[in-house]
Order: sequence, then structure tokens, then C-alpha cells
Amino acid sequence: MIVIPTRVITSSKNWTLDTKGYVLLFNIHFFLQNNFTHKFIESKKILSSSIQPNIQLTENQAEEIADIFETLIKEKRLKSIHMKELIALKILELVIISERLFEAERIFEESIPSIDIIKRFIDLLDINLLKMHAVRFYAEQLTVHPNYLNSLIKKHIGLTAKEAIQNRLLLETKYLLHSTTLTIKEISNHLGFNDPNYFTVFFKRLEKVSPANYRSSFL
Repeated sequence: MIVIPTRVITSSKNWTLDTKGYVLLFNIHFFLQNNFTHKFIESKKILSSSIQPNIQLTENQAEEIADIFETLIKEKRLKSIHMKELIALKILELVIISERLFEAERIFEESIPSIDIIKRFIDLLDINLLKMHAVRFYAEQLTVHPNYLNSLIKKHIGLTAKEAIQNRLLLETKYLLHSTTLTIKEISNHLGFNDPNYFTVFFKRLEKVSPANYRSSFL
């Protein structure tokens, strides 16, 4: 079982062709629309963006989780008058059971002292992404050493702070290339790159294709 919290960038490109399982996507707005308090959802450590939990389930645990997914699929197909409320309840059941499983594996214990720093890093990244790309800036704001911040982020979300910054820039670039008519130079300026040529090199190094070719693939 893998839980990918909000704001954590991930990819399925390394999955094998015979990968099988269930995928469930949801956000807090779904629960708010069905009269569930956001505090209940946000209190769940398993949904925190400061960790990247994954565990190996036993056969019995896998069956229990699979039953919930199958119920979700059944409810979606029925389209009953109370479908959304029932789906919300089953998702909550899934979250609670999953949190118990991860707690049993002691996933969260070492994360607790570091959660505040990681949350603050993510918040700072949201605010400053378009103008600040250096790990040192974020480390100074958090009053920690850049090396410590890199290792801390790496330990809990699988990416160094530098990689997290770069991935957020890459994701924003892809969105702008796909959803706007801004020129490459305009996107470069918007994202805080002083040199459009360096921006192109940056994108091509991570995506293996130039920004222009990436955009043309959607036309």
C-alpha cells in the first residue's frame, strides 16, 4: 500500500506493465461538500504531505483493504441518492484502517519531530516558488543548515529539498505549457529564471525534451 499525500510529486512511469491494484483520488473539498469537517480529515497523519508512507500488506490486510475498494466501486456504479455520502464514509473507513496499519509499522514515530519543519518548508515553497529556487534561502527561513534540510526532506518524502524545488518548478512549467499561450520566454520570466536558455536546459535535463517540443506534443 502506498499513500501519496497532497503536494507530493510522484510518477507511475516506473511501474511494470503487469501492475495491478486500486487507485483512489480524492481531496478535502469532496468531504466538505458532504458535510464532513475538514479538521477530521486534516488530523490524519497518513494524509500529511510531510511523510511518504508505504508498507507491505499481509494477505488478510490486503483482502480487508480490497473489500473497501470494491464497495466504493459498487456504490459508484449504483448511483443511488446517497451515493456521495456513502462513498465519503467508505473513504474515511479506508483512511482510518490505513492509519492503524501504518501506526502498527511505527511509520510515524520518527516523523513527528520533523513534521513541523517539513510543513513549513512546503508552505514557504508555495509562497516563494516563483522567485526563490535555492535551498539555502529555505534553510535560512527555517533556521536549519541546507544539508540538514536536504537530508530531512529526503528521509520523509523521498526527494531532497533541491529535488522538491525542481520538481515543483517542472510541474508548474508543464501546466503553463499545456494550459496557456504564454511564450517560452514569458514562462521562463514568470518562474523566476533570468535566462530563457538556462530555463530550456533545466527543463530538458529533467524531462528529456525541450519546452517547445513538449508543448507541440499536445497540439
